[in-house]
Amino acid sequence: MDELFAKANLEWDLEALYTDLASLKGPKLTKSQKPILLGLLSGYNPTAIAAKIHWTPAALRVELTKVYKQIAALVGEEKIVWHRVADSLERAGYKRPRLKVFKEDLVELKLLSSQSFNSKIITASKIIAVIKPILSHPQMADKSSAEILIKQGDRSAKQGNFSEAITFYKDGFIKSPSLNGLIKIARCYDRLLSYHNSLFIYDFALQFAQKNRHKKQIYYFIARIFYELSLSNYNDFYVKLSYDFYQQSLYYSPFDVLLNWDIVNLFISVFTAYPNASEAHKNYVDNAERALYLFKSIASRPEFNFKLYKEAILQDVERLSQGLDERLKKQLNELKSF
Repeated sequence: MDELFAKANLEWDLEALYTDLASLKGPKLTKSQKPILLGLLSGYNPTAIAAKIHWTPAALRVELTKVYKQIAALVGEEKIVWHRVADSLERAGYKRPRLKVFKEDLVELKLLSSQSFNSKIITASKIIAVIKPILSHPQMADKSSAEILIKQGDRSAKQGNFSEAITFYKDGFIKSPSLNGLIKIARCYDRLLSYHNSLFIYDFALQFAQKNRHKKQIYYFIARIFYELSLSNYNDFYVKLSYDFYQQSLYYSPFDVLLNWDIVNLFISVFTAYPNASEAHKNYVDNAERALYLFKSIASRPEFNFKLYKEAILQDVERLSQGLDERLKKQLNELKSF
């Protein structure tokens, strides 16, 4: 049944939602009511939900009333109707985190390495202060000059001079604003390990990302930031954020081979940091096995072009296999025959 409402599974923290609903006094969310809730979170009206789960409208109304009462109790509202369910639960924090929710927390909690700070780097806040007025009052674009500056930025980035590249990209954006230019700036901050600045630019860029491929790309790069932070700090918070943003990216391309592999890579990379007997180790092993099972189901289907990425993925397999138990190692090595 969950397959009918895949969007809800990707966009919402259902585990937390189900746990909190179960903690309420009174009737609990039943197995038959879960598809109704998923339908509401996917944006379907009651008539559409009834059709999808093959219920009569009358039978659905009975169960829907019970679901409404539980959700109203959870979010502290007196009454709730179907088109307000998603908004109410999003305000309550059950939607997977978006960058705007936690960027201030990253600064306040000092989760980003101060050692990576370079006073010569133009900060993201200064760049945004310069380009915001341009977006508010667009001028005639000078695309030829912008292309020259972008190419200069590309050359600097290729040479490893990322702070210089940022300046070129910024000047190119002023000549002809483009989402690609913003992403290039954020990527330079990534390479400088200035993740704080990078996240601010990605957050700003998301406001203008209309095409799904751009949203997918931005969410992927954000996921990679937290993946890198999770490896250097072994922090569960980073792992969760990395996974959540990989899922955000996957929403736009659920069968992307590399994205699904990156999730496998994430969980295997982090569980080796914990003692074998620990609860964290066990949880991450379980997550890794689930992610690997899903990845195999995708990689085994020829239409998803696993062969195109096979060599690079098998290099990861060799690295990840070091120190793994034989059972997991065997599961990874099965990819060689795909």
